[in-house]
Amino acid sequence: MTKSFDESHLLPGRSSGAGFLAESDSFDDIVRQDAENLKSLGITHKQVADRLEYVMGRAKTLLWDIAEDVDDIWKRIARGFMVSGVKVTWTSYLGWQECPWGCEAFKSNGDPYAKSDTDFTMKNKYGSLFASALHVHLIRKHHFFEGHTKYRLDPVECVKVLGLLPGVDYSPSYAERKFWSMSHAHSNNNSVEEYIQEIQTSNSWKAEEDREVWNKGTVVNIPGDNIHARVFGDKLAVISKDWLVLREPVMIAGVPFKEVHNGFSMLNIHSCQFVVKKDGEDEVGGFTEKERCRL
Repeated sequence: MTKSFDESHLLPGRSSGAGFLAESDSFDDIVRQDAENLKSLGITHKQVADRLEYVMGRAKTLLWDIAEDVDDIWKRIARGFMVSGVKVTWTSYLGWQECPWGCEAFKSNGDPYAKSDTDFTMKNKYGSLFASALHVHLIRKHHFFEGHTKYRLDPVECVKVLGLLPGVDYSPSYAERKFWSMSHAHSNNNSVEEYIQEIQTSNSWKAEEDREVWNKGTVVNIPGDNIHARVFGDKLAVISKDWLVLREPVMIAGVPFKEVHNGFSMLNIHSCQFVVKKDGEDEVGGFTEKERCRL
């Protein structure tokens, strides 16, 4: 828990535009009152943070498991995902909001939730929560649900909406997933043969890498008309006249590949940590409009 300090940097226009405290708020009073409210319910700050992390993480994991293309991603986010009795939607931004105490997010011993570019809405018949992913860190590390700003989370509402019970361990589990990620690409009206010729003669900033993969790589068979691909180590070069989402992923270098872009594409193998589904938890991804209206 964060002890008393100069709280002026939490006011609007300092660490963030909206601020973490209103002008009339006292950091110590808010932290003390929130702690008392949780204690009266037999719930800890860690339980709240863990459950938020699980619900947010599973919603995003469901998206990447189900979505078929970029357009489908945005449609499904708008429709929402049901995770453990909570309907989840979110909005991501280009900029980051950092922890006002300067906690590290990306170092080996850092907390990835110490920075956030995503706001989540979580609701069910018991209420609604509007939270930044940064709240996971603020609640767990600093015991801070924020002051009376637009990002204030009420701890009692968190307990109600998230269905928290005393003594239950809500810690999320993670596993690693590998995927093909776009490095660079370009498209025009070239034929496949012209793209291949361009690889051999181009002086672009990635030309040497493109030639190495194409000339040294192993041919990969991807179902579809006139699709040419070669893999070299953890790099994959693909040429196609058309954009295509495969019905079933093709395993390339042990990593699933599903989406073919038109033109020339260079992809690399990346890995990420994803939240593992807990036994007995209900999930639904991408509601129809009829289902959504029932919530």
